Amino acid sequence: MLKKSGKHVKTTNKRIKYITISALTIFTLAILGTIYFSNTNEEESQRPSSGLTDVDEIVKAFPEPEPVPEPVPEPEPVPEPEPEQKPEQEVKEEPQETVEVPVTKVEETEDTSVEITEKPKEAVVLQEKPKKDFSTTIANAKQFVYTIYSDVEQGSGFLYNSSGDILTNAHVLKDASYVTVKNSNGQEFDGQIIGISETQDIALVRVLELADKQPPPMEMSQVGVGTEVFSLGSPGNIANTSSEGVITSVGKTIVDDFTYANLYEMNALIKQGSSGGPLINASTGKVLGINSIVLTDNPQIGYAIPIYTVSKQLNDWVANPLIPPDPEKEILQHVDDAYLDEELLASFIVDYYELFLFGLNDVTSKYYISFLYPGSQAETDEQKKMEELRKLQQAYSNVKTVVNSVLVSEDSAVIDADATFTYTDSQDKQTKTVIRKATFTVVLDQYGDYQIKEVIVK
Repeated sequence: MLKKSGKHVKTTNKRIKYITISALTIFTLAILGTIYFSNTNEEESQRPSSGLTDVDEIVKAFPEPEPVPEPVPEPEPVPEPEPEQKPEQEVKEEPQETVEVPVTKVEETEDTSVEITEKPKEAVVLQEKPKKDFSTTIANAKQFVYTIYSDVEQGSGFLYNSSGDILTNAHVLKDASYVTVKNSNGQEFDGQIIGISETQDIALVRVLELADKQPPPMEMSQVGVGTEVFSLGSPGNIANTSSEGVITSVGKTIVDDFTYANLYEMNALIKQGSSGGPLINASTGKVLGINSIVLTDNPQIGYAIPIYTVSKQLNDWVANPLIPPDPEKEILQHVDDAYLDEELLASFIVDYYELFLFGLNDVTSKYYISFLYPGSQAETDEQKKMEELRKLQQAYSNVKTVVNSVLVSEDSAVIDADATFTYTDSQDKQTKTVIRKATFTVVLDQYGDYQIKEVIVK
């Protein structure tokens, strides 16, 4: 037993020895491992992050995980959705581009503001455009507007009544010893001052040869801001020069050599030589006032004296002239007779067709008749033609006149012209054109105005 026991103790001691050595070895390895990994962690924390994950570091440190590239085929499905996202990104980028372009934003804002400002204008009148065409009312008004000459100044004026009285500014005729009035056809007349004010800038000149000629309609009440207008006159001695604009203010008062009260302020440009010409409502054709002054520091703005503010004084002069006109008064200056001029005749026919077009759309308009010689074949046939065309109820929008020739003789002229009318057919609503070829015979009437005496339609 003791041997047995002794043998067992020996074996046990040997095992203990091995176990102890193994434990020490493991312990030593553990300590070394701890120190190694501790140092490694410190180095990891001290060096800057590369942005890689632990898996990335492992893949870099151990190329063995080539199985990791194998999952790369698995990311391949990931790139596949990426192309699907790319179009989405492209779609998103397009709106971003329009938003990023400041010019686009600015233009949009400007366009909107332009529409806001233009729309009321269109509603008011002028911007029935491309631009509202004033040619009809201008053509009609020309026959009432005159250039005025004196030994003091050149100005403008217009027929005020059927007594042959021409209204102009007092500053045009102040201290004048004679007055000459000329129409747009070159016919000159002697005028006599029957009224001139020292406080208001108005004067009235009587031309006996113009008696019974009908004047343009007058506006005897105030019109509002925004009313579209045009001025007519002879700035720089150029007859019937027109300028368009709107009434920008009413009720202005300016005191200079004269007192100007309740003025119309407008942006229809007037210049020296325009003084005394009419300011006309573009919609109604009525005379609103007398173009009178421009401020030197702001020449883009002009002022007109309203007719209704001075009509009482004017009518007093008509009834009781300050200087009664004398038919036997000695003429102090030469006056020229009207003449038939090729350029003026061509312009006359163009104006006539403008008025004829206006009459086709407005059954109340008789402007065109003032271009026809009273009692002539032209007056009868043209009115008859007008009535026939009006019954068709077509909407005429434009007329283009081409004057082919002008032949002038001693007392008449023959003009050959083609007029192309554009209209909307009342049946099929299509835009169409019709050409009228005609020959006009034009003469001078007693007032020195051109008149159509005969029309031959080809």
